[in-house]
This record gives sequence, structure tokens and C-alpha cells, in this order.
Amino acid sequence: MKIALSKIVTDAGTQCRDELNHEIVSDYAQASKSGVKFPPIVVFTDSKVYWLADGFHRLAAAAQNGEKFIECDLRQGKRLDAVKFSLGANAAHGLRRSNADKRRAAERAIREFPNVADAELARWCGVSQKFISGIRR
Repeated sequence: MKIALSKIVTDAGTQCRDELNHEIVSDYAQASKSGVKFPPIVVFTDSKVYWLADGFHRLAAAAQNGEKFIECDLRQGKRLDAVKFSLGANAAHGLRRSNADKRRAAERAIREFPNVADAELARWCGVSQKFISGIRR
């Protein structure tokens, strides 16, 4: 389904990257102009708010290209569902996560889900339990 870029919330703590890579955004924008089809971004909604969970670079590329709508994998859920999904986004695909990205995801997981066991948070983030435990300490 396509959603207007203007309706997608990107500043609600669902971005686990340390920063947006502007070179990648430009590469994606050029590729899109050349006809490359990217996977839909992942958006969670409670039917009122649309939280971006995965696809920040793709969304920025679409905006750079002046697009008004973007293809979405729309899922029912709240902000915390989007946060949980975003913790492990790009662990196995897309732009490889930096150590800063992994740390930010782990810190966000601990802050947003303080009562969840380290092993479970590690699974969500795609990092080791030792990594989560070290940050929690």
C-alpha cells in the first residue's frame, strides 16, 4: 500500500541508526530514478499515527526525489511495536549496521523495555547477550 510521506512519523524514537548516511540516500535516490525497485518500507499504525520502523534511507531518498507517496509494508501496532521491530532492522540486510548503530539499538532496547531479559533484547537487536548486559551495567 502507498502512504503519503508527509503522514509518516520519523522522529518518535524508532530510528536505531546512529545517523542517516547521506551518501546512501543519494545512491538510493539515483537508483530509484533509474528504475530500481526497493523493498517497501515498514510502517506500524494504530489507524491514527504511522510510525516508520524500517526504511529511513529509502524514505529520505523518496523525499529527495520529490515523491509524495511511498510503498509500505503496513502493520498494525503502536509506537513500541515499531521500536521493537526497528531494533533488529538491517541486522541481516540493507546498509550494514555500524558499531554505533548496534549500541544505539541496545541502549534504546534497554530504555524502552527495561523489564525484558538481556537474552531476549539481544535477540531483538541482533547482538550478543554479553553486549546487552555490558551496556545495561
